[in-house]
Amino acid sequence: EGEERLNLARLRRGEIDLVLLERDSHTLPPAPRGLTDVPLLDESWLVCVPPDQPTPSTLADLVRATWIDLDPDTAGAFALTRLARQIGTPLTLHHRAYDYDVVLAMVSQGLGCALLPELAVYSGLVPDELSVVRLPGLGARQLVVRHRSTRTEPGPATRAVLEALLAQAQGIGLQRAGFAGAALGLVGDHHDGRVERAQPARDLRVERDDAGSRIDHEQRDIGVHDGRLGLLAHAAGQA
Repeated sequence: EGEERLNLARLRRGEIDLVLLERDSHTLPPAPRGLTDVPLLDESWLVCVPPDQPTPSTLADLVRATWIDLDPDTAGAFALTRLARQIGTPLTLHHRAYDYDVVLAMVSQGLGCALLPELAVYSGLVPDELSVVRLPGLGARQLVVRHRSTRTEPGPATRAVLEALLAQAQGIGLQRAGFAGAALGLVGDHHDGRVERAQPARDLRVERDDAGSRIDHEQRDIGVHDGRLGLLAHAAGQA
């Protein structure tokens, strides 16, 4: 884990064999010559809305929103720039955060809306009062694995790790076209994988056990605690 630019340089020099990258799927550049990108996950961008603010149902409802900005080198920052083009007006950005849990906390305090990928919301600390909404046209974040591609590479060890990463992605209920949103209660009406109508998150309830530890029912229900989420939550990073 580290700065993308430095990790890619290490990959080219042969110091490491695989790099996990995130991209806004609408701005996904091709891998340079001699390198190959393997798609790992596509996950929808979600809008996190502060308490007491109306829940948007279309992109047009976001025109007057105030946003929490993300690290300019992340896929989230690219997605926000794209969103501004889609709605035809610059976004109002009053704050910037570099950690998804911090972003969620800022949204809960009414500091602005946030555009976050599903894994960040699913594996993060989601305050009870937040609305989490998927909207048609928001697009997706794509996680890819980049490796060297030559006559001798990737070697057996690299292939084995790559296969394990792909198995992890499939094992936690994520699909090529996006996260199985039913686990979060975020799905609208689906036809051929497309969300026809946005709906706020349902049943994303949080309780605490006798020791005061947080219990997220949706995470528990699909087996996060058997360790299947950990690798990809780490791979997704904390922008």
